[in-house]
Amino acid sequence: MNKFDCYISLAVIEAEKRMKASQNLPISAESSEIMALAEKYFSKLNIPDKSKYDTIHIAYASYYEVGM
Repeated sequence: MNKFDCYISLAVIEAEKRMKASQNLPISAESSEIMALAEKYFSKLNIPDKSKYDTIHIAYASYYEVGM
């Protein structure tokens, strides 16, 4: 018998679905240029600290010229 009631949010379920869907996708290589670009985006665009990680996604898309 559990001491605690356990719950899971829909966000976790959706994240798991995305992880399963992306299992066979190629992984884009990281480079110092990408990280430098992310830092530049963060500082020049006044991105909030809580969204800093998003600048890495934007930098990858820019570096690899991913269409949006």
